[in-house]
Amino acid sequence: MGSTSFDDFSKTIASQSSRRGVLQAVGALLLGAVLSRTTRAEAGTACTPPSSLCGTVCVDTSSDLNNCSACGVVCGDPNSTCSAGVCVQTATSVFVSSTVISAQLQPVQPTGPAPCSGCVPNSSSICLSGDAGCLFQSCLSGYQQCGDPLHVTCEVICCPLGGSACGGVCCKLNEKCFVDGVTGKSGCCQQNSGALCNGACCPSGQCCTQSGTCVSSCPSGQSCQGGVCRCSTFFCNGVCCPSGQLCYYDRNPSGTCCDKGTHIAPDLSCCTNGLVVCGNTCGIPCPTDFSGCCTLSQFCGRLGCSIA
Repeated sequence: MGSTSFDDFSKTIASQSSRRGVLQAVGALLLGAVLSRTTRAEAGTACTPPSSLCGTVCVDTSSDLNNCSACGVVCGDPNSTCSAGVCVQTATSVFVSSTVISAQLQPVQPTGPAPCSGCVPNSSSICLSGDAGCLFQSCLSGYQQCGDPLHVTCEVICCPLGGSACGGVCCKLNEKCFVDGVTGKSGCCQQNSGALCNGACCPSGQCCTQSGTCVSSCPSGQSCQGGVCRCSTFFCNGVCCPSGQLCYYDRNPSGTCCDKGTHIAPDLSCCTNGLVVCGNTCGIPCPTDFSGCCTLSQFCGRLGCSIA
């Protein structure tokens, strides 16, 4: 209120002879101030900082949900608010980081790669700024959201309290999840079991062979790795290939151990060191004047193979 207006207001009060007249004068002055403010906004007069004119209304763009940072910028998320001109989201779900955070304001905009690799496995998430970690959004297709709001997991199946998910089944409190050494499927065995072997639980200290039996010691050339007897080289046709050899499947679906670069003959012989496949087995290539090969029990003649 300017000094002139205040003088006029003082004269008006002084001229009133009754209490009712004074109250009427004060009310008229207040109404006039409101109408004057509205008229100025409608006329485009600048609003008092930090307010800005949006249409015909003075709003604070630093905190207005419908005019956040500028006129018409709406914070669309129902769980968001406008803070310092930025739409921020009130996190009501789980934050995963070194410490669990909940009910805290965090920027909506991701500041790292999405989805975050450090969040809940088998889920989608948003990377948050700084060290706040990740904001869990939902489990991927085929997975269920399990656990309480502060300890969310995404599993194929949700297990009762005390249980743990193991593939498509639930292990009890005194059970452990194993991967079957033969079938590759997950299953439950007692905590002190040695391994899961072709659907059966091996006793403590035993290992599963790749043929599906529980043994106290693995076959020669194999060692127990993760409850399964495994070769340090290639497992081929029920045996471990000697060091330096590979397992070839072009003649035998079960595999044949041979040196690298070997040709496999129909009788599963390894044709190496210059030998070639000759008929059903390995042989030697013959000179150009005789197109062909001879077996190891023969030699190349001018007209064909001769017995040595």
